[in-house]
Amino acid sequence: MFREGMFRDKVFLITGGGTGLGLTIGKMAGSLGARICIVSRKEEHLREGGHRS
Repeated sequence: MFREGMFRDKVFLITGGGTGLGLTIGKMAGSLGARICIVSRKEEHLREGGHRS
């Protein structure tokens, strides 16, 4: 359904991106070429490595 590179040159701003649905969407969009900016209320969620592919 999603073609390779379909989000190339696009930027995704994801709130709550350190866990759950936000993390999953970030990974999917990144794998399709998007640049990702993640915002989270809890810095530890980002530091735990959830933001890495």
